[in-house]
Amino acid sequence: MKVTPETVSQAMIDRWYAQEENYRLRLRAIGELARVCPPPDVFAGQTACPSHPAERWPCPLTKIAWYARGSDPRAEERALLEAIPLPDGMSGEE
Repeated sequence: MKVTPETVSQAMIDRWYAQEENYRLRLRAIGELARVCPPPDVFAGQTACPSHPAERWPCPLTKIAWYARGSDPRAEERALLEAIPLPDGMSGEE
């Protein structure tokens, strides 16, 4: 059957929206369950994820948590790194 506006019933449209909502609810649940790993000690030269040392930070699980929550991974990473206090004697200015 060819799908056209005339052949699509309201029930089909309702089912599609219900499936979409189920996907969103599942992603939201994954986002709530998935834990974001803390950033490594970048001032000590570490780049590995503290929770998963075989992976660079942000590790895949951290990225999954961000995506599932609907967050932008770049913005999340930037915000976490900017929140790290600078060690004594270091300033953010040259």
